[in-house]
Amino acid sequence: MAVLKIKHALAVLAIIAAGCGETTDIRERADEQPESGGSAVVGVASGATTILPALAAAALDFELGGNLFLPLNSASWKDGGLRYEAPHPLALAKGWTFGHDSSSLTYTLDTSHRWSDGQPVRAQDVVFKNTLSG
Repeated sequence: MAVLKIKHALAVLAIIAAGCGETTDIRERADEQPESGGSAVVGVASGATTILPALAAAALDFELGGNLFLPLNSASWKDGGLRYEAPHPLALAKGWTFGHDSSSLTYTLDTSHRWSDGQPVRAQDVVFKNTLSG
């Protein structure tokens, strides 16, 4: 029984020690600008089943697909209604126009968006993504 108590106490001490370390108040870093490039590592409780939007079934799948494939436009809730803002930094389109009878919508891509290899996002990439989405 004494061995169990010692193991329990050591486990508690290890957990407490793991939480000790340097902390930074986020308000101290509020003026910092994000850096381009690099990697972000996000821990998740389970594995993704797919990164293809059309096959997404779990919440993590939808989140991964949403981070991999930016939308053409982005909406937010403001003043009691849904507002589409152009341009939006997380949207591929910098604008759009409706056809004369409103049966078509033409997007103008924001040419500043690039893939990780530096290649621009093209209309063919958007068609590919939308084909995957069904």
